[in-house]
Amino acid sequence: MALTDAQLFVHGTGSTAGGAISVSAGVYGDTLGYAGSAYSNVELDFGAPGSASSYPYVSQFPGYTEAAYNAAGYSQAESVGAGGVPWGLHIQVMSAFNTLTTLTIDICTSATTGATYNSTGNPIASRVLSLAQLIILGAHYFIPVNPTQVLEFLRFYAVVASSNPTTGTIIAWFGPRTGDEM
Repeated sequence: MALTDAQLFVHGTGSTAGGAISVSAGVYGDTLGYAGSAYSNVELDFGAPGSASSYPYVSQFPGYTEAAYNAAGYSQAESVGAGGVPWGLHIQVMSAFNTLTTLTIDICTSATTGATYNSTGNPIASRVLSLAQLIILGAHYFIPVNPTQVLEFLRFYAVVASSNPTTGTIIAWFGPRTGDEM
């Protein structure tokens, strides 16, 4: 069964994929690029194949946050796969950015923790967002990811061009395409 029904937050919920969306002084989401190019707050761990002989009693169940979920009701593991539904990274602008020229979002994957941007295999997908796109509150952008390229660990790297922004927040998650993205 392909992973088509889950939303796995990687930015905008602090340092936990299952946490509430961050809010500070009425501004939702987490900052991005204030100190220059940066990785997403959370790196997903889709877990290595297992025997399902111990908790959570499901083979290939995602790690980190997802592994702690109760196994009741899960008859089959959630795995990334080509299930006929476009899957990728969603980015939603929660407060307007300033000063930067562009923000390049690179999707990085690795067989070991700490997937990094490099010249051999990463990024597996990428999209450039301009300042004009990042000042639209609520704008929802999608970067499709080919599931066959995803290894165990997955996160994004945001590359700031020009000046680091002093305002701007986003929430970001991996999940199926919903139809309202730009």
